[in-house]
Amino acid sequence: MGIFVFAGFVFTVIRPILELTRETKKLESGDFSARVTIRFDDEIGQLGYRFNQMVSQIERLIDTKYKLKIQNKESELKALQTQISPHFLYNTLDMIRWTARLESATETGKSIEELSKLFRLSLSEGKYWIPLITEMTYVQSYLKLQKRRMGGQLNFLVTMEAGLETNLTMKLILEPLVENSIKHAFKQNQQNKCINVRAYKSSGDIYVEVIDNGSGMDVHHINTLLKRTEERNDEMGFGLKNVYDRIETAFGSYYGLNVIPVKQGTLVRICMPYIENKEQLKHLLESGEDKK
Repeated sequence: MGIFVFAGFVFTVIRPILELTRETKKLESGDFSARVTIRFDDEIGQLGYRFNQMVSQIERLIDTKYKLKIQNKESELKALQTQISPHFLYNTLDMIRWTARLESATETGKSIEELSKLFRLSLSEGKYWIPLITEMTYVQSYLKLQKRRMGGQLNFLVTMEAGLETNLTMKLILEPLVENSIKHAFKQNQQNKCINVRAYKSSGDIYVEVIDNGSGMDVHHINTLLKRTEERNDEMGFGLKNVYDRIETAFGSYYGLNVIPVKQGTLVRICMPYIENKEQLKHLLESGEDKK
């Protein structure tokens, strides 16, 4: 009789306590799969039930904290965004200043008109994410201004695959790439300067490329500099690093910016996820997972 009583005591009391101790150690090591089996609705069973509830609550709290951290990406992205605007404003106003000295007031008026359009698109009613068609229109206006500044010696083409007009993207990601081509790719005496900006969809992602026929660059070196943690590197220029950081911060290391080897000139390619609406954008920003 004593043996049966002892066995019952071990099964109903000692065993659940040992199991609870074992699962508590798993929880201490960071394993949130720790759970105890509830066999009886007694005090020990209630203790196990409370333990399981506690683990679930801890999981939820950690998940909530993680999501809040991911949501703070938007603030970080906006901070990066504000770095590019004064830089662009200075360059554009400097260009118009020289244009005013070299051409008639009529042409200067046209330049100012294009600049006004750029600022209107840049503001985007305070929105950070804009339709791709808006960003493409923005860079087209910028190229018109640069063509006037260069006395018509710049030819450009801006194209986009049909159906991508409403795809959401960050604003001001193309102007820094085009500016980099104009400032660093072309030699002073080069004739027939060309820039091609094109956007297309492939394998479920969006690719935007800026291609020039300039003197080219050290592709491997630039791609290495892009992946470094420094905020700025004069060898590479401010704009490329800024765009790279913004895209990687938002979507992870699978997406971003790369310089692709070509026979002549330079090809800079942006890879971004295909985002049809704000709900999909929110899911991407909150998931925090790199695409495999």
